[in-house]
Amino acid sequence: MNATKDRIAWHYTIGKHAASIIEGGVIRGATEHVPTGEMPVVWFSLRQHWEPTANKMIRSADGTVRFGTMADTIRIGGGWRFGLPVSELLPYRDLKRAANISGETARGLERVARRQGADPALWYGSLTPVEVSRCIVQILDIEAGEWRARPGD
Repeated sequence: MNATKDRIAWHYTIGKHAASIIEGGVIRGATEHVPTGEMPVVWFSLRQHWEPTANKMIRSADGTVRFGTMADTIRIGGGWRFGLPVSELLPYRDLKRAANISGETARGLERVARRQGADPALWYGSLTPVEVSRCIVQILDIEAGEWRARPGD
């Protein structure tokens, strides 16, 4: 077994997004805030418990907006993840070039991600939709704090 090739990278999301992914049978690339000329990416992370950039934005009662925590995000929508071997994905350094992500955009993504506690060196991705049938699908057991196979799998 090749330790690098067999490592699993995860696409983290919440329940409502997981439901549409499962219903459609594919994970599609993120298109929100993608500049013209850049290709959408299906993002994955080598983080084995949670990727900080998967956290949702939280609007406080006073109207201020902040990055949510994992606990906030899970409370809002539950935790789901879809896993693939990293050998099936492009590492971030190659993904930037392949997706035509400008240096300015990449630096901005990295800066915001680091503020959230993320490490871009752990990012991987796909430029084509990823079929759910190829993925390990898990749901976070909130009480136990552990990832478990989706019921029925």
